[in-house]
Amino acid sequence: MTDYPITNNSHYFRREVTFDRDLQAHYQQQQKGSYHVLDLACGEGEFLKKQIQSLGTNGIHWYGLDLSPDLLFHAKQTLADEWVMLSEGSADALPYPDDSMNYISNRYSFHHFLNKRGVIREIWRVLKPGGMLKMTNRSVFDEANSWLYLYFPNAFFEDCNRYWSREMLFGAMQQMGFHVQIQLKVTMKLEPLRHLLYLAEMQAFSSLTRLSGRDYQSGLSMMREKLRKNPKSRIQTEQSEMILYARK
Repeated sequence: MTDYPITNNSHYFRREVTFDRDLQAHYQQQQKGSYHVLDLACGEGEFLKKQIQSLGTNGIHWYGLDLSPDLLFHAKQTLADEWVMLSEGSADALPYPDDSMNYISNRYSFHHFLNKRGVIREIWRVLKPGGMLKMTNRSVFDEANSWLYLYFPNAFFEDCNRYWSREMLFGAMQQMGFHVQIQLKVTMKLEPLRHLLYLAEMQAFSSLTRLSGRDYQSGLSMMREKLRKNPKSRIQTEQSEMILYARK
């Protein structure tokens, strides 16, 4: 199960999707017989679409799973011309046999899973020996000075309750038996406040949807007032990207 409404995708925020070179490298190393790839929490299917365009379907079987029927509806449209098996289901009860997947991708969604340890157990179960999980997400504990938490401080407490630290994630994966490596990239830069206000108004970060109306409107008001005083305002931002590689 997840912490967001499965029938409402109004806050679904599209991130840039790129070709997964780690998937390509793993596929080339394991290229014996059929190869099975699962996009866990596949959303609208953009990740699968990009990978299929680059790697094709010859010898590769593609799967996508999501709990949201709305997102899966859009995924079926995105992938209408592709050979992909899409399933509606929960990440802590995967509808796949033991030792069936070579590669699992999970992008920016692990924090939504309520039963995180159950999800890890299921990933371990369905991965083949030598199979790999690649998980990408924010590391909110490395974004304590982010603009998001400056204007919406309670969003930080919401995120701390949902996201695991990289140390906790590393330990849980290692305890399950995975060989684990975590890479962290933190980018600090100045960004136009006008653009950040747009992201806040679009509720591009799910923690904003969990705030009280008062907290949310208070943050927006502060941003708008600062922008009114200086339309060219730029503020320092912190953005993190944590990539976990877990090999069975």
